[in-house]
Amino acid sequence: MVNPKPPEPTERDLILAELEAEEELLRRLEYDKAAQLGPNPTQWSFGNHGPEIHESMFCGPNQCGKTSAVRYIAQMHMTGRYEDGWTGPRFDHPIQCVLAGETAETVRDLLVNELLGTPTARGSGYLPEDTFDHKKDIKRMGGGGVPDQVSYFRVRHETNGIFDGYSVVYCSQYSKGWQRFQGYALNLIIIDEEPPFDVYDELSARINKTGGYMYICLTPLQGETDLYVLFERDTTGERRLIHYDIDDATHMTVEERDRLKKKYEHHPLREARLHGRPVRGRGLIFPVAEERWVIDDDPQVLAHHWSRIIGIDIPHGAGFFAGVKLVYDEDHDIVVAVGEYKDEGQPWPVYESRLRGMGGKVVPVAWPHDANVRGTDGRTGRERLEGAGLNVLPEAAAYLTYDGKLTNKIWSAIEDVLDRMQTGRFKCFRSLTLLRDEIRTYKQEDGKIVALQDDHLLDGLFKGMMMLRHAEPELEQYSGDGVHEWAESWEDYDFYG
Repeated sequence: MVNPKPPEPTERDLILAELEAEEELLRRLEYDKAAQLGPNPTQWSFGNHGPEIHESMFCGPNQCGKTSAVRYIAQMHMTGRYEDGWTGPRFDHPIQCVLAGETAETVRDLLVNELLGTPTARGSGYLPEDTFDHKKDIKRMGGGGVPDQVSYFRVRHETNGIFDGYSVVYCSQYSKGWQRFQGYALNLIIIDEEPPFDVYDELSARINKTGGYMYICLTPLQGETDLYVLFERDTTGERRLIHYDIDDATHMTVEERDRLKKKYEHHPLREARLHGRPVRGRGLIFPVAEERWVIDDDPQVLAHHWSRIIGIDIPHGAGFFAGVKLVYDEDHDIVVAVGEYKDEGQPWPVYESRLRGMGGKVVPVAWPHDANVRGTDGRTGRERLEGAGLNVLPEAAAYLTYDGKLTNKIWSAIEDVLDRMQTGRFKCFRSLTLLRDEIRTYKQEDGKIVALQDDHLLDGLFKGMMMLRHAEPELEQYSGDGVHEWAESWEDYDFYG
């Protein structure tokens, strides 16, 4: 029996098929971050060097494309799919690779999830979705670690377009020390932000036998460290240092770059934040005249229905307990510090009572991550405060970044406060003498916060700033009819008196 001839496709069938093909193409383009990047000349040159250079350091501004460049290089080496015009080193075999960063969270968020795609959209990162099986090729960390933390994954490798095995990629944090990197023979090492020298040295030894390659991208906030100087003054020809200036970030608009230049015009870390060069010397972190951010105590600020939050710093054994209360006018994005408390050597019920006096039963309380450390009685600081009936937030203080990630880096809070001071969006009541003293004397040296200085209230302030998104009105304290009428006059309110 002759099979009947299939019917000719109708015009509608052809249109639907064409639409499906276009949708699939758009989906693939959306998922292929490497194809979207189009590295600028400086990013492209980071890995495009002769085979004699085995270690490259890329120093540049924050969030201007350093890590994007290193991800782009990593995906080419892992897959063997090199872009046209690539003249740098190539691997003609599957590789052993390490992705390293300061913490498990940063490795997960800035490297792993950007390469593989997020856990709910694997294949949407720099690695094409046909280079790994998200069910078989990704090994998640077991136990009570960071959620969605990946221990290692493997990627299909090709040489001249022919599959020849799997590259294996290990994911690790260097805050645990150099010992965790012992024993590996590696072909490729990708490092996000500057590691301690002993960690770098151990990782460098891992590529000695294989003749592999290391790529480090960082903003040199720690100044002229031993590691930076090693690259800057290298005479072996094996190491290379590239400075990535804000003006090199040509994938950003001129307006975006000008905004950052203005933001960091008087910033103590300007050289690092804009030009990728280490900060030299020592100086004040908040070099802003008090008349720009100190105001007389104003009962109208306290009477208003704006949101509140309290940020705290806690002692472990000996040490200071500190709290700063903030009022937040969301409409104008203005923060006012209105209350402070700092003391040491007191029993916890005293600290809890003072927080209640600041409104902590109603006002959200933002706390540091070390409040989850258990004391000798088996309780954490967070559990103590919760047990005292205080309105403790459910998670440790951290900023929510533009791309939905969390960061509790202290320099993020410093820059937030400094930017607000310079633009009139941070104010402090004159009566907060202890906080004002800490702000006036807060110092950095070579890009590092000076150790053992008085900064407990500042730590509380930073925790409150990190969690402003959770600030809430202290509604049950308000009564009377004058509040809402006064609110309308805020546009004309003069913070300078």
